Amino acid sequence: MTDRINELERHFAQLDELGKTWDQTFAAAKDSNVPQEVLGRIEAVMAEIRKAHEAVEQQRARALTLQNRVGVQDSRIADALLSIGQARENLLHRLFLQDSSPIWNLAVRSNTAQDLQDESLSSFYTQWAALGAYAELQAMRFVLGIVVFILLAAALFWTRRRTRGLSAEQTGLSLTSPVFEMPIAAALILSLLASRWIYPQAPRLLWAILGALALIPSVIILRRLIRSDLYPILYALIAFFFLDQLRSVTAAVQFLPRFLLLAEILGAMIFSLWLVRSGRRPLHSTSDQARSRKMIKIGGYVTLVTASAALIANLFGYVALANLLGNGLLDSSYVALILYALLEVLDGLALIVLSLRLFAALGIVSRYRSLLHHRVRRGLQAHGVLLWALAVLQQLLLRDRVFAAARQFLAAELSIGSIQTSLGDVLAFVITVWAAFVVSRFVRFLLDEEIYPRVHLKRGLSYAITNMLHYLILVVGFLLGIAALGFDMTRVTILAGAFSVGVGFGLQNIFNNFVSGLILLFERPINIGDVVQIEDASGVVERIGIRASIIRTTNGSEIIMPNGKLISERLINWTLSSRQHGIELPIAIAQGTDPGRAIALLEQTGQPAILSLRVILRRRHWSSSSALIQSALSYGPGRTTANGGCRSAAS
Repeated sequence: MTDRINELERHFAQLDELGKTWDQTFAAAKDSNVPQEVLGRIEAVMAEIRKAHEAVEQQRARALTLQNRVGVQDSRIADALLSIGQARENLLHRLFLQDSSPIWNLAVRSNTAQDLQDESLSSFYTQWAALGAYAELQAMRFVLGIVVFILLAAALFWTRRRTRGLSAEQTGLSLTSPVFEMPIAAALILSLLASRWIYPQAPRLLWAILGALALIPSVIILRRLIRSDLYPILYALIAFFFLDQLRSVTAAVQFLPRFLLLAEILGAMIFSLWLVRSGRRPLHSTSDQARSRKMIKIGGYVTLVTASAALIANLFGYVALANLLGNGLLDSSYVALILYALLEVLDGLALIVLSLRLFAALGIVSRYRSLLHHRVRRGLQAHGVLLWALAVLQQLLLRDRVFAAARQFLAAELSIGSIQTSLGDVLAFVITVWAAFVVSRFVRFLLDEEIYPRVHLKRGLSYAITNMLHYLILVVGFLLGIAALGFDMTRVTILAGAFSVGVGFGLQNIFNNFVSGLILLFERPINIGDVVQIEDASGVVERIGIRASIIRTTNGSEIIMPNGKLISERLINWTLSSRQHGIELPIAIAQGTDPGRAIALLEQTGQPAILSLRVILRRRHWSSSSALIQSALSYGPGRTTANGGCRSAAS
């Protein structure tokens, strides 16, 4: 509204300037005795300006009126939020204060059954009327919710029909997934996932109905995923949920919600005892089943302790504490159940997406589908645990306090000399640098598995591109981390200048090797897999690092060679442009011997060596083509040396 009013103010000022300009134009035209037609046109323009001026004035008045009304409503909202916050704080402060009579007090049972019935009906009718008014006001939102459910169900049915004719080995899909077995339940859970956005500010009765609609399909789905001996957990949660919703609907009735909560707590205690006893049963099963049994046993103990505390608080009149503990225990169980079912549905959808033709054609998906599916499932589980923890904190009225404490902790300032920072900035720096490593690792994985196999690059170019991208991403991540840390970039520039001076004096060898490594990556005088010789060392290049390179010798040892030495000294690369080379072997024989007979003896003697050479080349992945091997057997004509011997050139 403020932006709109400012825009109208600008239009108003522009029209004022135009009006003054045309007033002066009209006065000058009258003094100059211009034709009457021109004066008429000027007057028409002035009339249009006045008309627009009045329209803008009316719009500005309406905008100001609406802004005042919005300000009044905003003030009312602020007051309501302040009241809610104060009520929450008051509730937290009086948790350990007795706010009602003990359960055995006769005053609790002073109301007759008829009074309780009348109050219950009155409360239900009031909430039903509120739901009807909300449905009448937000009718299109209910239509939107139904349309979303129908579209999701149709999409799941269509997907199941398309994949039914394919085997699980062809698509990686299993038709026993809950997404395929129960598409209606899966679509209902997915559609209710957006209920908070589809139905804003819904009445309490609508949330009770939506909760039932989400819990029932969740139980139906989980029946297919858990063991049959765990079915009582699902049935007990359904019973507790409907009792809980009845207590929520009858919240305005005196004393009735307290008795309903007492019944729920007693049921939870009995059920937790059953869980603990079932966890003690010996099992001859797998490690996953044993872990599941252990988690159920821990959950049973937690439920028993919490329910016992809520029962004692309810009996002795600490109703606020009993409600907080009881509601937190039950609601956290419902949320965990729904989130678990939702996770299974989303996991099935993720597997469907990875099996689509669009993604299945990618090499990275076809080769690593199980790994990608595992990572997606781990991510969904992490998000589910986080959402469950946030829901529990909200139910216990602790989320705002935890967030405030976390903000206060992260905002704590740290002083290192003249540098002022905070724990939040340090955490942001660590996360940024960690994210840079993760992005670099993913980019390199994507290039190696998906991009390079589809393009034809020169030998060693892919390694150079991968390393340069790796260093670039890390440098950018480090700079972003420095910025997140709160350092002024001008100070970083000064520090970089001082660092350069230090490099020039004390770190010149390291800097020389660093620049030499960049030259090796860009110029590529040597590549990965090349056979090189420098001084008395020779071997295969295994890695070109940012400071040094690794050369594996023929005896299996590894030489860590500084990059500066590879650039500045004489280096022989036997395989830079070709893998074929000539070797001259001088052979001395007795004077007067027939050269042809000597060559035949050399060929006969060297044949086993050639076969061994072929095996070595094949093991070391060097070029072992037939032409190269045969060239080793091609001898030039023999020639007599000065001392009477015969010398033959072996190619």
